[in-house]
Amino acid sequence: MQLMEGIKRIVKDPPPEFAFEISSEGLAWAETAHPSETRLYKFPEGVLNVNPVKPNFSDSAALGKALRECVPAPTRPATRLAVLVLPDYCSRTTVLDFDSFPPVVEEQVALARFRVKRTVPFDIEDALIACYPQARKNGGKGLDVVTVAIGREIASQYTLPFRNAGIQCGLITLSGLAALSLDDANSESPAHWIQVKLAGRVLTVCLVDHSALRMFRSIEIDQASSAEMVEVLAPTLAYAEDELGERPSLLRLCGFENHAQVGEELGAELGLSIERVHSPLGTIGASNAGLLGMLATTEVR
Repeated sequence: MQLMEGIKRIVKDPPPEFAFEISSEGLAWAETAHPSETRLYKFPEGVLNVNPVKPNFSDSAALGKALRECVPAPTRPATRLAVLVLPDYCSRTTVLDFDSFPPVVEEQVALARFRVKRTVPFDIEDALIACYPQARKNGGKGLDVVTVAIGREIASQYTLPFRNAGIQCGLITLSGLAALSLDDANSESPAHWIQVKLAGRVLTVCLVDHSALRMFRSIEIDQASSAEMVEVLAPTLAYAEDELGERPSLLRLCGFENHAQVGEELGAELGLSIERVHSPLGTIGASNAGLLGMLATTEVR
């Protein structure tokens, strides 16, 4: 996925030794030298409640314990490098349109912070912001900038246990963004398509236009029913028709392993073809879609 390739070029650290994904199910991880050997450490029920406002971990020691029990001890004292995939719903991700965008990172962050301050449910002045500009594929002027905002305290809940374990996370991204890399193997992709990712009660929708992300939505749903998902997807389809000039022709389903029938109903109700996302590295589920996406694009030592 072009988005992930662009993000990777920003990272100057040496290739990572580990890749991790955190979800409400647990800690999924693998050594990047053995990407097909992914494992899952399950959290006790209720330990992680993903949301963008309140503390996510009910037990602040849970993630540190998982790391101690999962990750092999180093052969010598050293800081080890990793990539980390966070749950989509712990942050707010928006694709912003700009006529021009400054080249200096600090100026980019300040501008993006101003644009999203009225749309996020937390104090934007104390949030961490990351931006990735994308040129428009139709040759038009301006940029579409993927902007991720996360509360500082929530980010610390996820990252501090890694630092305490001597693990430096050189690249931190979201599951829905990382999972977009899983579609690279399909050379017959249409120009416009939608990835629908289900993880517990969180539905993440990504609208893709010629390998560029044009919309990202992550919301909680009461039940994993096709009716609820149609309500989320209908505005996305309307936006695509208005902004891209045509209706997307394909839904790529990710994390629907326990809701196969719902996926079929979703395609039928929206009149779109469906395709289930696959990976040669393993079976994709709600706990590892982002992990497998990162492993597919991560250089190893």
